[in-house]
Amino acid sequence: MKTKVVPMREYPQEIEETVQKINKCLNISLFDWQIGYIFYNKPLPKEISFARRAGKTLAAALRMCVSKAEPIYLRRRDIALEGTETYRVLSYFADEDVANKYRMDIFYVTAKEVYFSLKNIKGIELREIIFA
Repeated sequence: MKTKVVPMREYPQEIEETVQKINKCLNISLFDWQIGYIFYNKPLPKEISFARRAGKTLAAALRMCVSKAEPIYLRRRDIALEGTETYRVLSYFADEDVANKYRMDIFYVTAKEVYFSLKNIKGIELREIIFA
């Protein structure tokens, strides 16, 4: 039985190059749904929304890091303090999942690792994020 190969969608050259650099730097291969979520603000696919270990946290961390938005200041000690910028940013998955302190801490750590891994990669523009 032959396996059907589904080609990746074609993206603008700038995004293709950025995705290639991210994949190489992080030693991963982003899925099309992650690329859509990160660069085009597409919603998560229904089959991914409640799935575990599907790549949502990584996609959200990358989206936060490469977004062209104002700088943000994230303080680990503010993870569970409602009303803080840290709480607002890290509870990104509140609509799909339970935004508990443990999951928010995982997101904080993932985002920090991703940010500092990509920080010195030429050709990837990162939003300014201050982790404290």
